[in-house]
Amino acid sequence: MNSHKRAGQLKSPVKDGRHVTKKNKRLYFNGSDDSHGDPGLALVAIFQLQSQSISMATDSRFMTTAALLAQSKMVEVETAASISNESASGDFAPIIRNTRGMWRTGDTQLPQFKKIEVTVINKLFISRGTYKLILYKNPGR
Repeated sequence: MNSHKRAGQLKSPVKDGRHVTKKNKRLYFNGSDDSHGDPGLALVAIFQLQSQSISMATDSRFMTTAALLAQSKMVEVETAASISNESASGDFAPIIRNTRGMWRTGDTQLPQFKKIEVTVINKLFISRGTYKLILYKNPGR
């Protein structure tokens, strides 16, 4: 065992099978498993990252599907023979489960335009489960 002194560093005898170093009034343990951190903390961090990744993938999948469903319904409402003020709702169950849609057409402040609003809602999401698409259209064209 090396017992010489260096500036700012003093080695003490072995404590619990590890060398204890006093450096700048802090205590550092050299050797053994403590020098690599807490493995439990690393596992918690990895699980949190995986959970966040799964949540982001689920959100992304819903937003992609909701955009396609809303665009499909928007085209259906837009290409109708006439655009009148009405609202309706329904499920997209055959296409995707736990998802419902609402669509509404109405007047705007400018008389030559109609507002078409399509909303897709995922029933399982507590938050961030709503996608809304709005189109202003001149019904004469």
